[in-house]
Amino acid sequence: MKNRFACLVIGLLQLFIFIIYIQIYWLSNQRKRADDGFQLAQSMNSKCGRHTFYENREFPTESLYFDSRYNTMFCVVPKAGSRFVARSLANSGSYVFKPPKSLSNLKKVTFFREPLERLLSAYKDKLKNCQKSNHCKNVSGFAKAVANYAILNKKTSQLSNQISDIVPQNISFSDFVSYIIYIYQSKSGSFYSAEIPYYIWMHWSPQVVYCHVCLVKYDFVILFEEMEQLIRDGFPKLGLHYDFHFRATTPNITELKQYYAQVSSRDLFYLGKVMYATDYKFLPYSFDEFVKRIGR
Repeated sequence: MKNRFACLVIGLLQLFIFIIYIQIYWLSNQRKRADDGFQLAQSMNSKCGRHTFYENREFPTESLYFDSRYNTMFCVVPKAGSRFVARSLANSGSYVFKPPKSLSNLKKVTFFREPLERLLSAYKDKLKNCQKSNHCKNVSGFAKAVANYAILNKKTSQLSNQISDIVPQNISFSDFVSYIIYIYQSKSGSFYSAEIPYYIWMHWSPQVVYCHVCLVKYDFVILFEEMEQLIRDGFPKLGLHYDFHFRATTPNITELKQYYAQVSSRDLFYLGKVMYATDYKFLPYSFDEFVKRIGR
């Protein structure tokens, strides 16, 4: 009887120690995730050196949100959770669009996403599934420009020669990619084109350039893929208290493979090594790892 009792006590003690260990492990992970946002910002800022690729570009004030209550600035990148963040800040009732005279005393937060996953998300949102977000009318001109380029350069055999009949859903991912590469090359490395409205281009322009990293030293970086944890664990350390509840929806590997199988090796390499080279340099993503994931 005594042996049974001793075994029970030992078992309960082991269970108690195990529970304590799990709690400590969980808390350490919470602290690590919170610290990750600060460390990501520090790592990004440390890579700036003498980069000057922002000098002739206006600061993207249309994607900046300033919360006077918490003395905080958010640079919200399109297709990196921007719609959710803008809606959440609007619901908080304390943000303004107009920037203050100086950014030096503000806490600065920005949001990023894996570059080529973000590009696919932009294509699906603005073209392939435009009816879901009521964008079709706004991007019809852009779709016709893509189709015209694809037909003239024999990039596709799937499009009608009647440009007037083209709708955004007709544009394939490969034709979309080829066209934005063409624009990038013809504009000497710029995504900004007089022919296409800025509110369309900004959805796939490089994120680091878009939020003027290096010109602005950010305090906290949130990755789209870890947004829920980083907001929940990191914002309190910044003194921010929002009722944000976000769960990232990212394309699965089958979908990524399906779409990027349409893209030529040459165009895929250009995306990763030229157009989005800055994003891959500054952000904790790897183009080579992306290529392995999609089996190219």
